[in-house]
Amino acid sequence: MRSGFIPYVFETSSPESIGIDPASIRDFNERLRAEGILCHGYMLYRHGKLAASSVAPPYRMSDKRHVYSASKSFTSTAIGIAVSEGLLTVEDRIIDIFPELVPENVSPNLAGNAREAYPVDEHRS
Repeated sequence: MRSGFIPYVFETSSPESIGIDPASIRDFNERLRAEGILCHGYMLYRHGKLAASSVAPPYRMSDKRHVYSASKSFTSTAIGIAVSEGLLTVEDRIIDIFPELVPENVSPNLAGNAREAYPVDEHRS
């Protein structure tokens, strides 16, 4: 069982080496400041490599973030991609895929599968 922040090590790369113009990253950072947009931090990936990241003080990359509904969009998209690539099925349980991350007290939602967690109207195209 694990609790708290799980440190990840990301393979990094220069923006140029993976086809990102560094000026676009500078422009993005400048626009955030100019428009007064409160962005705690970001990580920019391409081709599985971390090309840029930034964290605004007093925040830290290791701080937990509450992203609520956005999590569902990213998770359901990732599940859809994994299913289409044959990496898993909607019947697979997440606790079977990542047993080392299972908490002591497993909620009914966590014990379920993707079909239960992200129901879809199967009659839609």
